[in-house]
Amino acid sequence: LLPETGALASTGESMINAAQIPAMQVNNADIDLTVDTQLEDTETNSQSGVSAANSLVNAGYPYICGTASSGVNVPVSQQVFIPNGMCACSPSATAVTITQIEDNDLLFRTTPSDALQGEVMAQYAMDELGAETAAVLHVNDDYGSALSGSFVTAFEDAGGTVQQEVSYETSATSYTSRIQSALQGDPDMLAVVGYAESGIKLFRDYYA
Repeated sequence: LLPETGALASTGESMINAAQIPAMQVNNADIDLTVDTQLEDTETNSQSGVSAANSLVNAGYPYICGTASSGVNVPVSQQVFIPNGMCACSPSATAVTITQIEDNDLLFRTTPSDALQGEVMAQYAMDELGAETAAVLHVNDDYGSALSGSFVTAFEDAGGTVQQEVSYETSATSYTSRIQSALQGDPDMLAVVGYAESGIKLFRDYYA
C-alpha cells in the first residue's frame, strides 16, 4: 500500500520495488511456502489510501507494507488496519502521533519518528549552520506539523528563536506568499518540511 502517484511518487517506485523483493525471494526458494502480493496505490492521499486499504481487506490480505506518508498512515491505521486486525509496517511514516495510536500491537515502522528527526535538525541548524533564529515552512498534514513542532521545541530548548511557523498546501499553484510570510523578520535560516514533488515548485518560487 504505497504511493505510485501523488506527492511521493518519486520515491514510491523504489519503495514498491523493495517491498516486492522478500516475496520474490520466498517464491524462488526451494521451500514449501508461497507468498501472494497485491499492490494498491495510496496516491499520497488519505481518502485514496483508505479506499485502497479497503481493497486489500476485501481481498483477504492480513499484512500490509505501508503506508509511506504520515498523512495517509494515521487515517488508514485508524479506519482500516486496526478495526480489521491487519498488521502493517511503514518504511517512512514519521509522525509522532503514530506512536500514540492505540494499535493493539498491529502497527510498526522502520524509520525514526519526528521526535528524533526534529532534534537532529535543530542540532544541525545550530552547530553546523550557526543559526540563532529560524523560520519553518511545512506541509499542512500530520507529517509536516509534527516534524515542524519537534524542530521548534528542540531549537528553542537549545536557546534559539523560531520567528515564524507557516504551513502550506501541496496543491497550491504558487508558494510565494507563504515563503514571504515565513521570511518575515529575516531569520538566519529557513527550515522546509515537505515532499519532493511540491518542493520543486516551492524552491523555484523561493529562488525567484
